[in-house]
Amino acid sequence: MTSLDNFAFTYQPMVGEAYKLSAPVTVDRRGIFRITLNDSLLIDVIRGEIRTESEAFKDIYLERPGKDDTFQCNNLEKLKYAIEEAVKILCQPKTERSVVIIYNVSSEWTAWVNQETGKFWPSGASEGADPRPLANWTGQGRSTHLAERVKSFSFGVGASVCVKTTITRGKDKKSTYSWVDFEEGELGPWGKKLNQFCYMDPDRKEDIPYTEEAAKFFYSLIMATIDLGLRTMPLFNTKKSLKKAIQDYSSGQRLIPHLDTDKEHQ
Repeated sequence: MTSLDNFAFTYQPMVGEAYKLSAPVTVDRRGIFRITLNDSLLIDVIRGEIRTESEAFKDIYLERPGKDDTFQCNNLEKLKYAIEEAVKILCQPKTERSVVIIYNVSSEWTAWVNQETGKFWPSGASEGADPRPLANWTGQGRSTHLAERVKSFSFGVGASVCVKTTITRGKDKKSTYSWVDFEEGELGPWGKKLNQFCYMDPDRKEDIPYTEEAAKFFYSLIMATIDLGLRTMPLFNTKKSLKKAIQDYSSGQRLIPHLDTDKEHQ
């Protein structure tokens, strides 16, 4: 077996990074050339093309069963050409379409929390607070420590149903989202309700597959958040309204007027 110069090949697709290949080449006494590859995806492409007897891959064979990373042919240029064609196939864009719910959750708070019981206090120095290690500083949105202060304690949620298109080119993958490419009948009643909100596409977001149950959950959660804002913010309209809210709460009225967090919004 004689080693030849490595087979070096670079393919630049129209979009994405260039694919660079450098593979060892050998030839035996019978004039059979072999090229060994180390990219499992490229190997799968070549094996598939051999099975389907594609024109460029005729007379290309696996070296032997169980050694599926080495391909052979009695013509080196034909072997190289087949591998080049496989690289082009590998780098062709593959498009996947799905309907998802994108969502974004933000919150900012810090407190002394017992994670097992769910009890919490303003700080570890609060009366009745569990000591370490039963409880510790916990929070979201920033570092949590007695010296770390938050501007306000808050929670926010947003969600929307959209079409997710994922384009894969070799090792490059990119997803885009659209709110206008739904097919007829693709959205159920709760999906349509969720998309009635004026929701800005966040820079950082998560997504889950769209279901009516998931759409109803996010719709109800957003409505409850809006309900909280509608009932709370008027208390701070003026110093007079704030003073009245304090007096009402002191006299035994609800902290937040008429707020029912278990209410199912229709």
